[in-house]
Amino acid sequence: MRKMAITRGSEESKAFCPPNESLPLKFDFTPKTSFDAYVCQLQDESGRSVLQVRVPGSFTNKELNLVVPEASSSLANTRWSSPLTQGSKGQPAKDEVLRLSFAIEFL
Repeated sequence: MRKMAITRGSEESKAFCPPNESLPLKFDFTPKTSFDAYVCQLQDESGRSVLQVRVPGSFTNKELNLVVPEASSSLANTRWSSPLTQGSKGQPAKDEVLRLSFAIEFL
């Protein structure tokens, strides 16, 4: 399993991973607004969500590690984004507090 750090900036982050292995994503969780909980999604270029995770508010301004279980070849060669929104009673709000973009490439 390889670790990938996602950073915000002008360059797109890339993850290199063998097919069918878990892909851990690591990033600093610094939302522009603090809430009790958040919802993080892994979305493809069309906005289709393939993974959704609830993130407790206690992770604000800390390093956050998310794992994409068994990254299949269908995840390769496309741009991905992880929008984080306020989470309320298990339902995501529409207000985005952070978005990270990256690509997954298989070895």
